[in-house]
Amino acid sequence: MNENFIQEYVNLIVECGKAQDEANSKKSNKIFDLKNIYVKEIKVNMNLYRNELIKLLNHENNYVKSEIAYLLLPCETEKAVAVLEVLSLERSLLGFSARMTLRLWKEGKLKY
Repeated sequence: MNENFIQEYVNLIVECGKAQDEANSKKSNKIFDLKNIYVKEIKVNMNLYRNELIKLLNHENNYVKSEIAYLLLPCETEKAVAVLEVLSLERSLLGFSARMTLRLWKEGKLKY
């Protein structure tokens, strides 16, 4: 992967979040498929990307925080849960998603 790999992934997350906010499911679904290519690479090589991902837990965009927290749950559980707990307080689709992610994580139902 190239040196801009994580930044490209972040850009896709932001773009997908905007599409979701605009209720543009066609665009959101298209971007989701692209994001999955990045997610697969990150999961296979988490040790390579881990430090850079941890820094993104403080990103200005909540969609980025949410996605990165999800990816880091298995290896940076405390940090990831803390971010998701804050996001879960939002009264939005993103907040709902964070609440559901936390619930499924605590029930041991998330699969990586």
